[in-house]
Amino acid sequence: MRNFCLKITTIFLITVVFACNSRQFPVEEPKMVQILADAMRLEAGMQIKYNYAIQPDSLWNRNYAIILKKHNVDQSDFDETLKSYKRDGKLFAELMEKVIDVLQRDELKHKMDKN
Repeated sequence: MRNFCLKITTIFLITVVFACNSRQFPVEEPKMVQILADAMRLEAGMQIKYNYAIQPDSLWNRNYAIILKKHNVDQSDFDETLKSYKRDGKLFAELMEKVIDVLQRDELKHKMDKN
């Protein structure tokens, strides 16, 4: 009986450890990368269009809402996922590196399409 309890306890602890280590976010990483890439494109375009002038929050909120709608993501899910990434600096840096990779690939593709 004691051996059985030890096995059950061990299985329980292993399950808890794996459950805590697995990162489950409401928005999956590939989609989060695309959303953030779109947000960076939006921000760059807005800076150019409005010559770096400060814009009202309502304009930014409306544009960000359009991006989230494009990707079928709720604002609350996006916010929760972003907060989770920001809690882990290394994980957030890895995410942003992927965003930059996407933007650089898109820029290269655009340049190649022009030629």
